[in-house]
Amino acid sequence: MKPALILLIGQAGYYSGVSIILLAFGVAFAALCIWLTVRIVNRRERWARRTALALFIGAPFLYLLSVGPARWLDDRHWLPDSAVASFYGPFYWMYEHAPAAIQRGTDRYIGIWPKKTDEGIFYDLYDPVE
Repeated sequence: MKPALILLIGQAGYYSGVSIILLAFGVAFAALCIWLTVRIVNRRERWARRTALALFIGAPFLYLLSVGPARWLDDRHWLPDSAVASFYGPFYWMYEHAPAAIQRGTDRYIGIWPKKTDEGIFYDLYDPVE
């Protein structure tokens, strides 16, 4: 899979603002991780350990929960399809290889977010359970 920035630049309908925002968030996240590592290793601070643990447990959880709002934004064409496809590529893979019960639960969660049209990247994979 290609990195998200390459897919954004290479696709029609490229939004330069989105790639700058993604780059800024990536740099900020890397800086936060380095800063927390220094606080943990050099100063042995407990709050830094708890923060790092919350970050590494919370970030994947928030990634999974962000699928619903991303579907809503993609449906209204507020996000470029190439950015959604590259960012949620790992989620697509997990969805396709998950047991049927997890797929049904995912479909129900995504079905919570109101549907405007039958277009967008998410409608290729998800048909919410009625």
